[in-house]
Amino acid sequence: MSNPPMNQAILNKIRKNKYILVLTLPPILKTLNTNVKRSNELLNLNSLQYSVYGVLVPKISVPSHGLGVMGQTYNVTSQTRSPYQPVSVFFTIDNLLNNYWVLWKWLQVLNDPINSGMDPHFAQFNRFDNIIKTNNIRPMPENADNPSEMKVKVVKMINDYTDYQTIVTVFLKNEYDQNIAKVNYYNSFITDLGEINYSSRDPAEAESYFTFSFNQMDIELLDVGNGQGID
Repeated sequence: MSNPPMNQAILNKIRKNKYILVLTLPPILKTLNTNVKRSNELLNLNSLQYSVYGVLVPKISVPSHGLGVMGQTYNVTSQTRSPYQPVSVFFTIDNLLNNYWVLWKWLQVLNDPINSGMDPHFAQFNRFDNIIKTNNIRPMPENADNPSEMKVKVVKMINDYTDYQTIVTVFLKNEYDQNIAKVNYYNSFITDLGEINYSSRDPAEAESYFTFSFNQMDIELLDVGNGQGID
């Protein structure tokens, strides 16, 4: 029996080592250079590309839900997306410690290692009547007891409370280093920064990792010709 003809070349397969990760600095860190004694243009960029050697696309799950039907179970979709697991990114530390230090400062914004607590920037958002930004919130009436004089109170949207969050993007490449897709992790923020192991017996490059949580993710196919998204 003859084999069916191949529709693709042998090289048209996804490779584990064909990707690049781009980390956009959170707004709270974009002015990082103002208090840095060392002058370095890298910290002025809006995006940092890490020397990554391991990153994963998390498991995606929309589980089923069982309905009782005539003594049996009929499975239907729950229409509920299970929480995403945090993503760990392994990277090589640069020779000036810049990429590791930026991650350290990101954690410092969330909890100061000396004074504890979040950065003073967020102190104004501790009041109960300040509500985190949302695009789906409904106007609230000021006086529900008197509909004829009811005034609509528009809930104030606050952007600044999420200044510690950012978008993490992973570009997936084909065998020829062309971007074929990208994975966006929205509202991402760091949760862990790995250790650095030094040893006088090991001359290899220093490595570490960081872990981030996120709220939404999206995978977009890219046109290989111009790198734009496919509608």
